[in-house]
Amino acid sequence: MFKAWKDSQRRNGPWHIAVLLMVGIGVGIIGLYYLLSKKLIYCPMGDTRAKFETTFEKYLVSSTVGGVKFRFPVNYTAFQRNQRSGQHPWLVFQGLLPDLKPNFKELGIAEKSKLDDCDFFIGNKVVIAIVPRKPRQHWSDRGGADKLTVDRMLSGAEEIAGPFGLREHRNPKLKEGYDTHPFPKVWLYSHHYPKRQTLFYCWRDKLLTRGCYIKAEPLTNVVGAAAPNLDFKYYFHRDDLKHWQSIDREARALVRSFYKSGQK
Repeated sequence: MFKAWKDSQRRNGPWHIAVLLMVGIGVGIIGLYYLLSKKLIYCPMGDTRAKFETTFEKYLVSSTVGGVKFRFPVNYTAFQRNQRSGQHPWLVFQGLLPDLKPNFKELGIAEKSKLDDCDFFIGNKVVIAIVPRKPRQHWSDRGGADKLTVDRMLSGAEEIAGPFGLREHRNPKLKEGYDTHPFPKVWLYSHHYPKRQTLFYCWRDKLLTRGCYIKAEPLTNVVGAAAPNLDFKYYFHRDDLKHWQSIDREARALVRSFYKSGQK
C-alpha cells in the first residue's frame, strides 16, 4: 500500500497533500465560525464569562433579580452562578420536552454535550431567561427584535396563515435585518391571546442551525405581580415550533411557580 502511495505521488504530484491541506483549512474555518457564533449569537445573556454547569441535584436555591425573589430546584438552572442563592444580574432556566422536565440524573458524555453547552437551540430543550429590561449588557437580540415595538415590526408586513395555527408576517425588512443581522433566513410568527400577543422570531443561520425565541415581554405579564424593569423570554429549536402552545404555557407556568415559591 505504501509503495502504491509513493508511485501515485510520483505520477500525479503531491495532490494528496494539497487536498488534505484544503480540507484542514475548511474544517478550521467552520470550527472558528462555530466557536465565535456560540459567543456572539447563541448565548442569550451575551456574557462569555458565564459558565454552563448542568447538575442533577435537587436542592432549592433562593435568588433575587431586580428586587424580585424566586425559589427553584437547582437542576432547573443552566449556569453555574445561578446555582447559588443570593443576588443575580439575571436568571436562566432550562427544561426538557415534553413538560419542561429538569435534569434528574447524572449525564453521560452525549447527554452532557446536549445540556451543558452554550448552544441553546438544541432539539427538545427550552431555555428561559429573566433579565433586566435596561441596560441589556446580558441580552441576545440578534435581528433587533427586542429593540422595536410590535407595531413597527409588523408595519408593512403581509399577514398570512402560518404553520401550527400561528400567523406568519412576511416583512421585506426581515431579509435585511433590523440591526446587525447574521441570519440568511428568518421568519416572524404571532399568536393573539385575549390579553396579549406573542411574537416568535425564528431563523436559520449559515451552518443550518435553526432556532426561535419570543420577543421579550414584561415579566409582570407572567407572574401577575409588579416586576419593574424585568423581562421574560424563552428560546428553543425551530423543529420544536410545532409544540409552541405547550412550550409557551409551560414556560410561563414554570416561572410563575418559581416566583410564588419565592414569596413564601
